[in-house]
Amino acid sequence: MTKITSVQNEKIKQVIKLKDKKYRDHEQKFLVEGYHLIEEAYKAELLDMVFTTSEDAPYQDITTHQVSYEVIEKLSSTKTPQDIVGVVSMKPSAEYNKNRYLLLDGIQDPGNLGTIIRSALGFGIEVILLGSDCVDIYNEKVVRATQGSLFHMGFIRGNIVEMIHHLRQSKITLYVTTLDKAIEISQIQLKTPYAICLGNEGSGIKQEVLELADERIYIKTNTQLESLNVGIAASIIMYEFDKKMKG
Repeated sequence: MTKITSVQNEKIKQVIKLKDKKYRDHEQKFLVEGYHLIEEAYKAELLDMVFTTSEDAPYQDITTHQVSYEVIEKLSSTKTPQDIVGVVSMKPSAEYNKNRYLLLDGIQDPGNLGTIIRSALGFGIEVILLGSDCVDIYNEKVVRATQGSLFHMGFIRGNIVEMIHHLRQSKITLYVTTLDKAIEISQIQLKTPYAICLGNEGSGIKQEVLELADERIYIKTNTQLESLNVGIAASIIMYEFDKKMKG
């Protein structure tokens, strides 16, 4: 491998642009850092290219460039960069042909979204639908928080009301989280296929989404607690639904 030492190298300049959402969307590629995420991307057959300070290529079938630490610093989005960065292809949009969906309405915090994606994979969700006002799933903080779960989950992004209409056409029951006129999650009679909808960290579910719900659900907590973090709430609900599915 010929070592790239300059951040002004044309290939490096193009790859750095993937930090920008518009460029990511145009190229349908994004960056990951560290051996674990790169290994997960490789296993999912989404890894396109590797940049590393090591003299050894981690994968013989993947184009690999040896680079200086200065270049890795430029490609990285963390204060203490790891010595390997990968270019990964985005997965094509999923389809409405599954049994378990998660619908997210305006989730803004990257850490919350990453946690939700990770839990969704663990509790049987097959497709996550993201309203157009959700944080980008390829945001570097989201990618890190998923710990690789991102590569094994289906995603659809779009107008939330239009996505709900698609769910209805597939006869999917929509469970929406709210405290208003809702059933405690342990008391529901689960109908499948299903979609669970959670809302924005501050304002919750949009009224237009609430009005499209088949059932309204909530988590019973100690009265001293005002509300749960949306990532935690999502994990609890997905766990309960998964448990009901398994009988």
